[in-house]
Amino acid sequence: MHCHRNPGAIVHFSGRRKERLDEIKRHTIQSNAKQYYTDAMLDDDGIMALFHGGVSEGSWTYQKYHSIEEATALAERFIGPVLAHSHTATAWQITARHTLDHEREKIVAAIQREFDLPWPDGESVGLAREATNAYLGTFTNA
Repeated sequence: MHCHRNPGAIVHFSGRRKERLDEIKRHTIQSNAKQYYTDAMLDDDGIMALFHGGVSEGSWTYQKYHSIEEATALAERFIGPVLAHSHTATAWQITARHTLDHEREKIVAAIQREFDLPWPDGESVGLAREATNAYLGTFTNA
């Protein structure tokens, strides 16, 4: 379902709870032999870097954390009224009704920025054209 073509559509989304970061900041956690969290990998905006792998090799993943209040505000700003929300110790879930329209040009600019973010080596994600075409194609492939 494409929400931009279906006003009134129900949108379900979820994310990681920012409150979980307080625990992570207090101490280093080794959740298993190959996964480590430390406060050195957490920035002021709540973006956490998580290393998967052994000491000499592995890979990084990144996750943005939001409080339920922040997530609700984002839903109300970009989707529409929140119908329900819930949370566990580590995650939140929101259901909202899509009632808001956004300028296509702003959406395209956001997609292009997201899919051309730089990698640490200076290269770019490089998928802006493909992502933009996929988004714009939803308007012609009804």
